[in-house]
Amino acid sequence: MYTADVIRIVERHGLGVHQYADDTQVYASCRPDNSASLCHDLGECISSVASWMNANRFQLNAAKTELMWCVPSRRRHQLPADQPNVGPVVFASVDSVRDLGLYLNSDMHGHVLLFTRMDAHWCALVVSSCFGVLRRIRCIRHSLPREALAMLVTSFIASKVDYCNVTFTGLARCELDRIQSVLNAAARLTGARKFDHVTPLLANLHWLRVPERIQYKLCVLVHRFLNGAAPQYLTELVRPMGLASSAAFSVQG
Repeated sequence: MYTADVIRIVERHGLGVHQYADDTQVYASCRPDNSASLCHDLGECISSVASWMNANRFQLNAAKTELMWCVPSRRRHQLPADQPNVGPVVFASVDSVRDLGLYLNSDMHGHVLLFTRMDAHWCALVVSSCFGVLRRIRCIRHSLPREALAMLVTSFIASKVDYCNVTFTGLARCELDRIQSVLNAAARLTGARKFDHVTPLLANLHWLRVPERIQYKLCVLVHRFLNGAAPQYLTELVRPMGLASSAAFSVQG
């Protein structure tokens, strides 16, 4: 509510904007030869937002303000040398940004299948985070009954593996196997021996394997698209395409 006016300020500069709590994302697109003009518009927009914040006793956190250009490597030489700035603070461009816990890369152009297809770096972050949680749970597992331990593992591990997991669509099988190793370790932590076969453990916990979890999430999204239950900003980008054998969807933009 306190930052609702920021949307109108950004839109006056002809740019798009998303807000989540106190996090504001400004975005726009242009042809390569217009990148300098877009950079100037971004700088003017950020300056206007900073002025509004100062007038309303807010402060723009320059240290957490990041700029990312989504361009192919062959076009990077066309990016402007100057970067947007507010006073003495210059916002240098970065190769990746974190958006609600999801890391987006600057080379994500042309890799869209309902959501951005991510690379091995994002997979490694998920795997590292999950094993860190498993190590902490392992320290207290003997103090918990098996039901509580299974609930704890499910809450902390399964939720991390499932968060935005549609971004793993198209990921190499070796990377999916790394994520599966997290689920296997979590399943064994619930009371199995080290060399017990993991398939019965996953079945007892009612856990799908990673590829099936991704497919299930995609099917849920498609079902919501077909029944008008998906968010409006996603529904506007997706339209069904009739095929002889099956239904398909295309993503615009």
